[in-house]
This record gives sequence, C-alpha cells and structure tokens, in this order.
Amino acid sequence: MRILIAEDDVSCRKILMHYLLPFGSCDAVEDGQQATDTFRRSLEENNPYTLVCLDIYMPEMDGIQARKLIRQMEKRMGPVVYRCRIVMITAVSDTRQIIDAYSDECDGYIIKPFDRHRLAEHLKLMGLIEQPETPLAASPPGGT
Repeated sequence: MRILIAEDDVSCRKILMHYLLPFGSCDAVEDGQQATDTFRRSLEENNPYTLVCLDIYMPEMDGIQARKLIRQMEKRMGPVVYRCRIVMITAVSDTRQIIDAYSDECDGYIIKPFDRHRLAEHLKLMGLIEQPETPLAASPPGGT
C-alpha cells in the first residue's frame, strides 16, 4: 500500500508514519499544496496512492481544499477503476465538519489525539487491512 501523509505538525507526522509503515511505504509532506503536487505526480507516474491522510488545518492549503483537488484529479483521469481512500485528521470534533467531510467523498475522519488501535480500525473499515489486530508499531517516537 502507498500512503501519503499531509500534516504540518512534525510530531503528529512522525507518529502517523510510525503507525502506518507496517502497512506500506509512506511519503510525508507539510501542507495541502505539497500533498496535491505529490498526489498529481503519483498519478502521472501511474503509481497512485492507496491512502491519503490529510490534516484539516495546514498552511498554504488546508486539508479540505486538498481533498477536493485530489478527487477532481481522480475524476479527470476518466472512469475511476480505483480511487484512493482519504482520511481527514484533526483536533476539531465539530459534528457539522464531520458530516461535510463525508459528503465531500472522505472515507474516514480521525480526531486527535488518536492511537494505533483507532487508526487500525479505520483501515479495516475502509477495507485496507484484514484485521485491526495487525501488528502496529508498539509506541511512537517520542513516547506518545
């Protein structure tokens, strides 16, 4: 599985990478603009991402805008045989924002702080892994 992480907080980016590396290769960027540029290149190279994790609040371009652009890029490619799964990650637990995220073709919504078990459960619900008990790295860097 190819995974793209867009998170401006260095600690959270490292934790996500630590939790997700057992499932595939991870690329990480700091903002939505870098995420959309990286995603576009992956499509051009015919090596698309399976999972994209987007923080909602980032500089340059937020995760909501990035999500919309990613979905537009996929649609421009023609009939989509496979589309990536997008998980929004945020500290905001506003119900309206969650509803809006799902209505805009989001596949998951994880509220910070999260743990490896919650992340694994989301991956299972999206059909990306078989069991949430799949071994994830025991503890993230920095001891969180």
